[in-house]
Amino acid sequence: MAPLRSLIQKHGIGINEEAKLLIKGLLNKNYVERIGSSIISDEDIGNNPWFQGLLTEYKHAFLAEKVTPPWTPDIDDDLDASYFGKHDSVEKEARSKKKEVLDKRSQRLFEGF
Repeated sequence: MAPLRSLIQKHGIGINEEAKLLIKGLLNKNYVERIGSSIISDEDIGNNPWFQGLLTEYKHAFLAEKVTPPWTPDIDDDLDASYFGKHDSVEKEARSKKKEVLDKRSQRLFEGF
């Protein structure tokens, strides 16, 4: 996993082995083997060794969505985005720019997706 290795080296980020395995599993090109892409995806992710030490006493409550959030937005429906700012100008600018094509080396990183 060269991109992850170069990111770690470039920024001096320390990542333990469990976290590396989780990241590799989430970014697996084969969707059948990818963590989080199966019918039991939250079990895949929740059973990953990286989560074993993460808030152990609260893990099951978080995964079962039994923890009450500190604030819940008042929305009209599932598509209500009123809490987000308007981005019309950003979207227009993005559409007007020439689309950049990745170089062949970069494109190879995404083969199989």
